[in-house]
Amino acid sequence: MGPAVARTIDGMTETHTQNRTDASTRPLAGRVAFVTGASSGIGEAVARQLADAGALVAAVARRADRLADLGDGVTPVPVDVTDPQAVAAAVERVVDELGPPDLVVASAGVMLPSDVEDTRLDLWQRTIDVNLTGIAATLAATVPHLIAAAAEGRTADLVLVSSVGDRLAFPGYAFYSASKAAVTKLCHDLHLDLAPFGVRTLNLRPGLVASELQTNVTDAGRREALLQWLEEITALEPDDVAGPLVAALSLPRHVCISELTIVPTAQVDSL
Repeated sequence: MGPAVARTIDGMTETHTQNRTDASTRPLAGRVAFVTGASSGIGEAVARQLADAGALVAAVARRADRLADLGDGVTPVPVDVTDPQAVAAAVERVVDELGPPDLVVASAGVMLPSDVEDTRLDLWQRTIDVNLTGIAATLAATVPHLIAAAAEGRTADLVLVSSVGDRLAFPGYAFYSASKAAVTKLCHDLHLDLAPFGVRTLNLRPGLVASELQTNVTDAGRREALLQWLEEITALEPDDVAGPLVAALSLPRHVCISELTIVPTAQVDSL
């Protein structure tokens, strides 16, 4: 409910209340968001903050139990992004229940280190399945809706979550970094393809974030070193990444932030 406004008509004072959405606090009201990887980490924080900004959010992830507590404005959509048919069916459900998505955040990802002297092809395949095939499946099911939204004069956004690992070298993380380099390149090229339709693209490049990705590191020594590094540099929290992203998505539709790098202040090697 907006503020009371007084006006004078033919000598009579009339007071009425404006019914409007406060764009400063709900800048994404009326939008429908499709967020993958929403059961933890950056994806979860993005889903919550998009809902806080007024969007209707479809929170997509495998773990249905983790999606139930994301709050008002968030609809749990349990699905494995590595299954293209399941992703397509999930988007159809979202269209039926919330409306066509005009904001897509592909955040699902894994970080699986592997030593070069003991190459684990199963870990490489899993990295490809989630970090690349999952994005491809999401794109195939949602991009037509983004293009349609832009054609109607509405804001349409595609966000791909990459990493500063796309350009940096970390021992033992070659497969992970290669997958993120592919995501960054994909997002850059999609900007050329989608900008003519009026669809904005944003490549999100977080630095070190304290999240469940660290649990992927099964080697005790490497995990201990990573956790110590996270503490020493005061790693980002997922909300530290989600906040600037939501701010970027709240800009007028003719303004496109095509790449957003967010790192801990002390992570000096990331730039």
